[in-house]
Amino acid sequence: MGTTPHTLTAVAERPAVKHPKYRKTLKPFKSAGGRTTSRRRLNPTSGLFILSILLLLYFVAFPIAGMFVQSLRDTEGGLTLGNYADFVTSERLMRATLNTIVVSVATGVGSVLIATPLAFGVARTNMWGKGLVRFAVLVCFASPPFLMTLAYIFIAGPNAGYLNVLLRSAFGLNTTEGPIDVFSLGGFVLLAVPHAVALVFVMMLPAFGTMDASLEEASRIAGAGPLQTVWRISLPTMRAAMMAGGLLTFSHALAMYATPQILGIDVLTVSMRRSILIDGDFGQAATIAAVSAVLSMTVLYFYRRSVSAGMRYQTITGKGLRIASLDLRRGRHLLGSIGLLYAVFGALMPYSLMIAISFMKVPTGGLVASNLTFANYGTILGDHTVRLALYNSLILGVGAATVIAVLGFLLAYIVTKTELRGRAWVDYLTVLPLGIAGTAFAVGVIVTNLETSARALGLYASVWILLVAYIGRYIPFGMRTAQVALLQVSRELGEASRVSGASQLRTLWHIALPLVRAGVSYAWILAFVQAYAEVSASAILAGPTTQVSAIALIGLWQGTDGLQCASALGVLMFLLTMSLVVLAQRLGGQSIVPRNAS
Repeated sequence: MGTTPHTLTAVAERPAVKHPKYRKTLKPFKSAGGRTTSRRRLNPTSGLFILSILLLLYFVAFPIAGMFVQSLRDTEGGLTLGNYADFVTSERLMRATLNTIVVSVATGVGSVLIATPLAFGVARTNMWGKGLVRFAVLVCFASPPFLMTLAYIFIAGPNAGYLNVLLRSAFGLNTTEGPIDVFSLGGFVLLAVPHAVALVFVMMLPAFGTMDASLEEASRIAGAGPLQTVWRISLPTMRAAMMAGGLLTFSHALAMYATPQILGIDVLTVSMRRSILIDGDFGQAATIAAVSAVLSMTVLYFYRRSVSAGMRYQTITGKGLRIASLDLRRGRHLLGSIGLLYAVFGALMPYSLMIAISFMKVPTGGLVASNLTFANYGTILGDHTVRLALYNSLILGVGAATVIAVLGFLLAYIVTKTELRGRAWVDYLTVLPLGIAGTAFAVGVIVTNLETSARALGLYASVWILLVAYIGRYIPFGMRTAQVALLQVSRELGEASRVSGASQLRTLWHIALPLVRAGVSYAWILAFVQAYAEVSASAILAGPTTQVSAIALIGLWQGTDGLQCASALGVLMFLLTMSLVVLAQRLGGQSIVPRNAS
């Protein structure tokens, strides 16, 4: 392992040197514990770092490589490009590809257009309704999009949707369908945007909150109005962050499975599952996964470039930083109106309706005493499969989040605080899963645990293979969050610890970790929220005895009295997720939507 050249241990670990004037050899420096240090000796910290990198290879690199290798195999195990030829000549798969691209682009653009003014308004202005926006963002972030899909089927279903019935009555439309059809590409975008807006908002809020107000004040002194200042000064400085948010939500929409499955829209993730479970064509599934991965990693490449380009728009320097609230005058109500619409349509209306439906005997019977019941909750809690699914999801969510937080911290420490060769590859490898759909990643996990020496672990067809997939998919949340926190910790603190005689492991445990505790807890929250309701990889890997909550919910929705029971399970999942998120925020002292951002 390489060492930091500025530390005293680096000098101590140099080989013995013979001075030309003396016969004696200079002895190696002894640490405070009296042990002679040696570069060749594998100390505990080096072993921990090596183990972390090996785990990263197993969780991330091997599944991605296996996915591409499988796409190049024929039925006999030989190499072929026939799977790709079949892909480009399939009308159904090309239509699914087009649908995927259209929805992903629309979601990326729409989320940025909505999240940017909301994040700016909450962080930098006197807009009305900041608390409402924070609440809506937290709700949308902490709940999976497929829960909103279930609610909006009842709101905007083409036949009996409440909103459609109201519009037909208000405008005297002589039709039994529409005018809104949620079972369409437009409906898919509508349902994908609220969660995507929350992702972009969480990303941009800290950036807007730490932007120097002196540029805006200079614009105001020059005679520009509030809106003109925002358009010409504030937004251009956030151009890189806006681009990064749009590209990230593009990848997020590309990876969605449950929403298009429920709506009956053919996209790449749905086609991938069909190829495995219906057609039994694993080669085609791997090819679809590879194509999806290439699309996502192309976007990921531009995402990384946009983040690098952000250096040109830095507003935080070594000079004093002035942060002030911008008075929008009447414009504060305009931003407040956008926030209100987002809160109503993205959180309050769908989840209020979901709660109401979960207590109904008949969804069309209305909120009258004769139509209310607790039987739906009794049904799901009395179902052994559903109870097992809730238990599995809780164990997998907590387990995956814990591993991700710890492993992410160690990998971030390697990248930011050591001089190990190849740490740049570690940095890039940890971000790759962001650009790969869960169904595609699951194909790679299957290949790894069936066709390599990893099959000796016996994880396939067990609940633990889901844990492997969850950790691999969401390790970017742990690593990136810890990396941001560690970058704020000066190297001088670690060097002072080493000079005082502490080992690198003790420095890691007693200095670095306590200083980034809030960041690690934040990573745990992000990872748990994503892993607990994971559905895309679970749709491929979950079996009859390894059900998880998201798959059980979709199964309930497709059964008798499905909407009511599915809504009841959705409410329980939402309450459990929110409870653990709030608890983790209190224990870690870190909030997803901090109030001190404004």
